[in-house]
Parts: sequence; structure tokens; C-alpha cells
Amino acid sequence: MTADTAANGAIRKTVEGYEIVFVRRLKKPIEKVWAAVTVPERIADWFTGMRFDPQPQLGAEVSLSFPDDNPP
Repeated sequence: MTADTAANGAIRKTVEGYEIVFVRRLKKPIEKVWAAVTVPERIADWFTGMRFDPQPQLGAEVSLSFPDDNPP
């Protein structure tokens, strides 16, 4: 990932589809950061509703819920 793509993430094609990777350095304890990105209630505090299938773990499928989104 180059400096100009780091802010927007890097999109890569994989065998299963696509993945997007963001690299961030945060000045918080790892336990708080991990909870903020893996506990659905904590994620909704700062981002949007999420559902993990089967559970928050590497490779889990994630569904995002944007209440104001009006897909065609």
C-alpha cells in the first residue's frame, strides 16, 4: 500500500472476491481497540451496525447495516 492509497485503503482481488485493507496506528491499548472492532455494540458506537458470521474472527463474513442507505 502506498502513502496515497493508505488513507483510502487498498483493494485486492482474491479467489473468493475482493478484500479491502486499512492500516492504522492507534494510541490506545490493544484490548480497547480489539473490542471496538469486534464487539457489535461497540462498533455501532462509532461506525454502524454489524453482524459477524459465525463470530468475530479472522475470515468471518461481516454484514454492515446503514439505516439511511436506500439501495436501488
